[in-house]
Amino acid sequence: ELTMLFKAVESSFDLSTVREYTVEAGRPDTVTPEKMAAIHAAGVGRVSINPQTLQPAVLAGIGRKHTVEQFYEAFDIARRTGHTNINTDLIAGLPTDTYESFCRTVDGIFSCTFSIISA
Repeated sequence: ELTMLFKAVESSFDLSTVREYTVEAGRPDTVTPEKMAAIHAAGVGRVSINPQTLQPAVLAGIGRKHTVEQFYEAFDIARRTGHTNINTDLIAGLPTDTYESFCRTVDGIFSCTFSIISA
């Protein structure tokens, strides 16, 4: 279905002048190898995976059902399917989040980024 959607976009719009083609992959628990492969095959240059936070207690407090481990797995799936420009959405100031816990989240995101650079 995702491949069909990309084909419809490609046949309906002139993408020759598009400077950045981004797809919002969504929550980490919705990312699959098949989705990431279809997104990559469509020529998408940037994919966004949205953990909001990497703190389990904060995730629970905002009603997110995914785990921190699922975020790391989703990021790894995106990398393995050829994505090199991966965006992550974080939200500062979530309920029960502190300056220190937000800093740990940022450090966790950087650990993903640095593992790409060194890979």
